[in-house]
Amino acid sequence: MVPANHPLLATLAGAWSLVNKTSYFPNGTISPPSNDPLGSMPVGIIAYTSTGWVTMNSMATEPALRPDWLTWPPQDNQTDADWAVLGRHTYSYAGPVTDVVPRSPTAGSLVHGPLTFSNIPAQVGTAQHRDYELLDDASYLQLTVKLDTGNSGVLVWHRLPAEGNDDA
Repeated sequence: MVPANHPLLATLAGAWSLVNKTSYFPNGTISPPSNDPLGSMPVGIIAYTSTGWVTMNSMATEPALRPDWLTWPPQDNQTDADWAVLGRHTYSYAGPVTDVVPRSPTAGSLVHGPLTFSNIPAQVGTAQHRDYELLDDASYLQLTVKLDTGNSGVLVWHRLPAEGNDDA
């Protein structure tokens, strides 16, 4: 685990809202959003603690990928097929930040994991490698991930204000 006093943890600490997600084929061309399990307009929040933990939740917003009649707890009239659609287009995980390798004052690589939780069971215990870049005085965080398919995903997150604080 990264030491709790690591300067990047202090910079990342807080919640960030997903503002853009773009996927690229290995040759650098953009993969169409129709290929993305999170759809064309995903939403999400990633949160880092100053003590070295991360949690991320994201999901599709298209009605066909997010049945709006589902409730919690599940009701008898809601089918497993309806819930499968929701699950297929949702991604969540949490775990420690275990490695930070700065390449510049605002960019480098980090590891989320080994994951202690994921809605994808095969990811529990895995390390999720990300390249990071802080943009616009750390108002934005860009995370880049290399997927098992060979594609890359670039996610841009905007820092959310502290609760009760109107300053961004």
